[in-house]
Amino acid sequence: MNLPKNMNDVGSTSPIIELFGSINGADLLKTHITGVINHGHGGFHTYVDVNEYPNLTINIILKTLKRTAQMHENTLPPVCYIQADNCARENKNRYVLAFCELLVAEKIFNEVHLSFLYVGNTHEDVDAAFSKISEKLRTTDAETLDGLIALLPKPEEILHMFDVKNWLAPHIADIEKHLEPLHIKFVKKNEEVQVFFKGQNIDPGCELNGNILTSIPNGQPTTIKPDHSHINIERQSKQIECLHSLFRKPGTVSKWERFFYSSANNWKNFRSKSTLVSRLFTKAVTECQL
Repeated sequence: MNLPKNMNDVGSTSPIIELFGSINGADLLKTHITGVINHGHGGFHTYVDVNEYPNLTINIILKTLKRTAQMHENTLPPVCYIQADNCARENKNRYVLAFCELLVAEKIFNEVHLSFLYVGNTHEDVDAAFSKISEKLRTTDAETLDGLIALLPKPEEILHMFDVKNWLAPHIADIEKHLEPLHIKFVKKNEEVQVFFKGQNIDPGCELNGNILTSIPNGQPTTIKPDHSHINIERQSKQIECLHSLFRKPGTVSKWERFFYSSANNWKNFRSKSTLVSRLFTKAVTECQL
């Protein structure tokens, strides 16, 4: 399983945007694509978000494992191999490591192997899959999020997420130097999870003195709602107003209006002077009153 490889700021590469040097990239909606190759169990899948969710990596692992189990009569293989970008923010952090240990502790797998690519590596099969996406975006406009999703191979919508981070946090040991290893193995022996780590493949493995999890969390994580507070709706809606005459597909502006409206947590507290969003709010309230 190669996961996850990320492709950031896809919106800023849209050909329709590149026509205008006066547009500030900071005003564009930052989109984020995560790609997963599940070798032998479904191929390349993609997920699109606008950075509205934390815990993304762990949740995508869960989605991948669920889909794999459903393909094989609700069973999983005894060993799970995960290869991921060497990125501390998304992959190589204490929460992902604790989750991998939990998969073994709860007997979901006998072993979990978590490997990280060398920084700057661009020759993996998942990179080749993303290069095809980049090439398609160079020749095809993605005017909306739906348009972007339509260009992706096996896209999946993220409807809800589990707050795995806060669920695991009280049970994680105070670990250090976890950014250095390139390979970490979690294996169960004598009813105890043992953790081994090493650098390059030729290096001898060392056993971790202790565990990443101090205890097993009870119950299950709660679900979390998307957080759009980082989106500057006023600035981005003004960009849509500037570009509306250049959109080639009908309904593009109305799709963005609906997106901006749904992104506002409470329209009564949202003070935007954008005529686009103001029209949308007035229309939505009128429809609700009817």
